[in-house]
Amino acid sequence: MVHGRTALAALVRRGCDEGSPMALLLREREKRYLADLPDVDAASEVERSLCRRLAILDLDMGLLNAKVHTPDGERVRRIGWAKLLAVTHARADNTRTFAAVASKLGIQRRPKDVTPTMEELLADEEDGGA
Repeated sequence: MVHGRTALAALVRRGCDEGSPMALLLREREKRYLADLPDVDAASEVERSLCRRLAILDLDMGLLNAKVHTPDGERVRRIGWAKLLAVTHARADNTRTFAAVASKLGIQRRPKDVTPTMEELLADEEDGGA
C-alpha cells in the first residue's frame, strides 16, 4: 500500500523542491483540500497533515497517469505490459489510500441530481423536443 511518506519520498526523488512547479502544484492542491474542511482556521494539525497527504497522493496519481497517457488522454504507444501492470497496481493502491485518507477527514461523495425538473421537461416537450 502506498502511504503518504512513500508518495512524498517518490516525489522528492522526482525533483520536488520548494520552488519547483511540482511543489507549487502540491501547495495549491493542499489549499483546495483544506478549503473542503468546515472551518479551515480551526483545522487541527492532523487535519492539515491529512490534507497534505491527499495533495501528495493526488499529485502522485497524476504522475502515474502521465506514464501511460499523453496530455490528450491517448495511451502511450510504447509501453511494455510489465510497466503498464505496475502503474495499474500503483494507481489502485494510490486510490485506496486516497479514499481512506479522505474518509478520515470526513470528506465524502455527495450525490448530484442531474435529472431535469418537471418544468424543464414540460418546456422541452412544448418546444417540440423530447
